[in-house]
Amino acid sequence: MPIPQQSIKQRIIERAILLLAPLVGEEGIRRIARTRTLFLIEAIKPAIHAVAGPEIVIEEDDRGYRCEFALFFKIMVSEARELEDAVDRLCWKIQEKIEADPQLNGTDPATPLASKVTYDGEQPFGEDILKPEGGTVIAYVIEYRRYRAEPKSTY
Repeated sequence: MPIPQQSIKQRIIERAILLLAPLVGEEGIRRIARTRTLFLIEAIKPAIHAVAGPEIVIEEDDRGYRCEFALFFKIMVSEARELEDAVDRLCWKIQEKIEADPQLNGTDPATPLASKVTYDGEQPFGEDILKPEGGTVIAYVIEYRRYRAEPKSTY
């Protein structure tokens, strides 16, 4: 039985994770993974979790839907000398890669996935009781179009 094609939303998430893959070598990230919740703890750090929020239909026309969903990147670091500096550096690296990608920001007419990617802020977190650990959650809103009854196709 053939493997079904991925939906546009799945391909957008896969693309975002693929864009971050070079951080494994460049910035010392040890793991990048898609997870179902922001509340998971990661034993291997530094790490990045990608978490997709619920999909919302914002417009419907004769051909299909304009949808959006939140995409969160949870950056987790441990025992860094300068925790804030390490987190800030990873934040701007992620922002550069996600916001500049033509397939996500709607500027690639040949192979578009999303029509717009909007930065929605970040929320730092920390745990200093046992050891200096912390990170931040970067939020994006991804907008895309898909045909009615064809979640794998965009227009």
